[in-house]
Amino acid sequence: MLKLAPGCSELLYQSYAVSDVFSYTHKLGQAFIHIATYAKHVNLGFNRGALLKDSKELLRGSGKLIRHVRLESKATLKSSPVLQLIRLAIEEGREQAESKGGVAPPKFINHRK
Repeated sequence: MLKLAPGCSELLYQSYAVSDVFSYTHKLGQAFIHIATYAKHVNLGFNRGALLKDSKELLRGSGKLIRHVRLESKATLKSSPVLQLIRLAIEEGREQAESKGGVAPPKFINHRK
């Protein structure tokens, strides 16, 4: 993700899942994408996925904003439709950051306890 979205920050959280969250502002509420690792599966989450154009109808979930793609394999992650969703989420995340005061310098923030 750091290669696809240069300048973003990575926030690490641990609760019932280990989550890598990516944001241009260091704020969880302004994150654009996350990777949630559970005991038996991994989801690629789109924090504002309900707003993304998903022509292949890959996104799952029924929340107000968050949608996800279950990563069955590396091939899923590298597929053209998933990469397009990632690009759209990055673009939306950068636009949101710029509208909320600007892009913060990238850094790693560990919220694990």
